Amino acid sequence: MSKVYSVIKAIIPNRVQRVAKRYTIKVKHRLEPLISLIYVSFAPIFYFLFIKSSDKYLICRPNGGFNDVLSRSETAVRYSYKHRRKLFIYTANVDYCDDLSNYFILPSYISSGKIEDIQYPASVYPQYLSGNIYEFEDFREEKKMLDSKGESYNTSDINSDYKEQYLICNWLGDRQTSICFFKRIKLVEHLRIHISRKVRQLGKYSAVHIRNTENYQTDYKMFLKIVKEDLDPLHTIAVCTDSYEVQEYSKALFGERLVLPSIIPDYGGKSIHVYKHPDIQQKRRENVDAITDLFILACSKKLYTSVITTEQKKKTIEDKFYSGYSLLAMNLHKRKRLVTKLLSG
Repeated sequence: MSKVYSVIKAIIPNRVQRVAKRYTIKVKHRLEPLISLIYVSFAPIFYFLFIKSSDKYLICRPNGGFNDVLSRSETAVRYSYKHRRKLFIYTANVDYCDDLSNYFILPSYISSGKIEDIQYPASVYPQYLSGNIYEFEDFREEKKMLDSKGESYNTSDINSDYKEQYLICNWLGDRQTSICFFKRIKLVEHLRIHISRKVRQLGKYSAVHIRNTENYQTDYKMFLKIVKEDLDPLHTIAVCTDSYEVQEYSKALFGERLVLPSIIPDYGGKSIHVYKHPDIQQKRRENVDAITDLFILACSKKLYTSVITTEQKKKTIEDKFYSGYSLLAMNLHKRKRLVTKLLSG
């Protein structure tokens, strides 16, 4: 099959290949709402019929930023249904540094935290974790990991089934599928009230999201000047960012029209989700701020999102590249009914 594909690639011009690829992606995104509806609507029934009695488990340990956590979790949900495994999402010792159940009410077919009744040694993939599933501090799909003997092994393949009772995964999947995970969950009550109050207090406003760290950079000065020229004269502007420098520049540019929903400390250009706080309460406040900012962006009258401009992205990606968080904000902004449902409880 790979040889046939190589021949086809050699015959068809690159321009035609690019157009076909864009068309395929467009069709896929058009079908995504229908696919999501099917996945979400029938999930509880399928769980009680086929998965609840299963003795196989899938432990998802999603790394990365907020959108990565949700997209990886959604990929794990779909895998667990395809291969009939009970799903546990464990985020306590990855970048998110806290249990998802502190922020979201998860459906019956998703559990968070640890599986407490594992009998060791257990049948586990990867085998290195057979003595203790939760001892791995950093489990990333995109890197080869080293076991205790310094030997590398490959992380699990999303297209394969496994005979082991416990499967540990960290698949990235499609960055766009995070919106589907939002259709499965509800906000915990205190968080829902907090976000709703924040949004009401803003009145009429536009919002902008800018990702600007040492790894993902934006020409934020030029971008914010364009936003200022386009801004409705009756609107305030909510600037949501992970950058201390962006906040300071916004204060000088927008003056009294500026609203900063979250105050970002100076982390020296590091991404918030990789900054390890010794105080879990501070990390929880940052997680709450990130979720609150997301809904502020989604509820805005007009949403501005900046394009990542690193040289690496310019070389590897033809189309506009947005951060995962910006993509999630844009997807929620298009789905006002979903946002209203989540904030109304």
